[in-house]
Amino acid sequence: GGGVDPSNSGADLPLNNLKTKQPVRLFWGSAFYERTLINEGGFSLNGRIGAGATSSGPLGYIRIFAKQQIITGIYLTLGTEGRIFKSEHPLLNNDGMFSSATLVYGLQFAF
Repeated sequence: GGGVDPSNSGADLPLNNLKTKQPVRLFWGSAFYERTLINEGGFSLNGRIGAGATSSGPLGYIRIFAKQQIITGIYLTLGTEGRIFKSEHPLLNNDGMFSSATLVYGLQFAF
């Protein structure tokens, strides 16, 4: 897009929009309560509820996941998580409360 520069002494020259990249610093932190719902041998089904904050505002989430012990102190995890959070991105013009659902998986180490 373009426009006219009103300070340009009568010459109607178009202005060009320049796209720039600006580094964005984000942070988040939360506290959570986790409970084991089922525990059979090396397998467990767990639930977690958490609340916290991001650099833009509040954060809340709930997670349910399975944990399978591979060897002592190492577990394979698989589950799902739902989040609700406030987000402000002035460069993207989207502010407000958002929600997401994700698949969570990985390894967990217990010491």
